[in-house]
Amino acid sequence: MANGYTTEFTSIQDLLSSQGYDMSALQDPGSLYGFGKGTPYGKFFRPFDVSGYNQAQSSLRELEQNLLTNVSQRFSAATTGLQSQLGTASSKIFGEAGRTGFGASGASERRREQAYETGMERFGETARQTRASYTGVQEQIGTKLGQLEGSLFDYLGGVAQTGLQITSMDPTGGSSGKMTTQQDIDSLLSNLSAEQRSAFSSIATPLIGQPYQVTLDAFKDFMGNQQGGGMYG
Repeated sequence: MANGYTTEFTSIQDLLSSQGYDMSALQDPGSLYGFGKGTPYGKFFRPFDVSGYNQAQSSLRELEQNLLTNVSQRFSAATTGLQSQLGTASSKIFGEAGRTGFGASGASERRREQAYETGMERFGETARQTRASYTGVQEQIGTKLGQLEGSLFDYLGGVAQTGLQITSMDPTGGSSGKMTTQQDIDSLLSNLSAEQRSAFSSIATPLIGQPYQVTLDAFKDFMGNQQGGGMYG
C-alpha cells in the first residue's frame, strides 16, 4: 500500500534563509548585533549546535522510515492472510459443492459471493486501519520535527534578547574599555559631510590611543555644536 505520508525535512540552511539569516548567525551570533567574537561581549553568545541539530533531524528521518516500513509490512501480512483465508474458504465451498450437489442449485455460488464480500469488508477495514497508522506516524514525526525546528528559532530569539540586553546596559557596545583606533575615527567620519569630516578629523585624530568613550563624547559634542549652530555650524 503506497503511503504518501513521508515528511518533508528542510535543511537548517534553508530554514535560516527563510528568515533572512545565513550560517554565520549560528557560528558567530553576537555579530548580528555588533558583539562578534573578539569583542568584550562576544563571550555572552554561544554558537548553535549545528552538528547536534543535523544529527537529530537525521534520526527523525530514520525513525519515520522505520515506522512507515513497519506499517507497510503489517498491511502486507494482513493482506496475505486475508487472501489465504478467502482461498481456503473458496476451496472448501467447491469441495462441499462436489459432495452435496450445491452447485446445481446455485447455493455454492451464493456462498462464494458471501465469502468474497466478507473478505473485501475485512480488506477495507485493514486498509482503513493502515491509513490511520500512516497518519499517526506523520503526526508523531511532524510534532517532533516542529519541536526541533522550534529549538532553532528559540535560539535566534534568545540571541536577539541578549543583544538588546547588552545594548540597554552599555550603549557603547562594550567600547568603554577599548582604545580609539583610526578605524573607529573613520567609522564616525563616514556619518558626516565633507566639510564636517574635515572639522571633526582635526578633533578626533589626536584622540587615537585614548579611551574610545572619550572619542564618542567628542563626537557627541561636535554633533551638538553642529545642530546648535556653534563654532562648527
